[in-house]
Amino acid sequence: MMIGLAASIAIVVFLVCIVFIVYALRSRAARSHTSILSLIILLLIGSSLGVYASVGRFSDWEKAQVDNTKDHRLAAKITQARRDAMNKPRSVEAHRDLAGLYMQGGLFDESAKTLDEALTITGPNAGLYGDKARALYYRDHRQMTPEVKLTLEKALSLNPAETSSRMLLAEHAFRNKDYAAAISEWETIIKAHSAPEREAAIQRAIANAREKLAQSK
Repeated sequence: MMIGLAASIAIVVFLVCIVFIVYALRSRAARSHTSILSLIILLLIGSSLGVYASVGRFSDWEKAQVDNTKDHRLAAKITQARRDAMNKPRSVEAHRDLAGLYMQGGLFDESAKTLDEALTITGPNAGLYGDKARALYYRDHRQMTPEVKLTLEKALSLNPAETSSRMLLAEHAFRNKDYAAAISEWETIIKAHSAPEREAAIQRAIANAREKLAQSK
């Protein structure tokens, strides 16, 4: 569709150029060949810029969209998960699965909104708040915004050892080189045994943080 639009614009601009050129050649006013050539060059440059202004930005947008769903299998999963959530509007699991796939696809705002829909079904839920906090954090370019902090507070007030929330706090602390805080967050998860399937990876992360902490002293 956009290629057809670009072609149409190019044809119109080309015809306008022809009209100007014919007019310039037939004009009785004294004009040098140099002036006519300059006019042609300016018109061609203008036409190129016009086509870019109409189409170029769409191409950039289209590329961004492709980047978001470059994994076609993931795109197919998201499409199916959307259908499932629509067909099962009261299914928390369907909404949570969709939110997780949105996260994988980098669609963080959509993930947060989907988790909000799940929260309308369940009411206050530590795990959903923790997942939403992570989605908001990545949506806001890994910043601890007031909205992220408030969502984390809701999660941890319901479950002080909520895994997703603690993992997010640890990740943020580690990224900002606050290794002691990161270790503390990870150890909270280990002590609560709230994520046994992740404990080996968390132990490695703790060891790495301790090494960096020692190096920084």
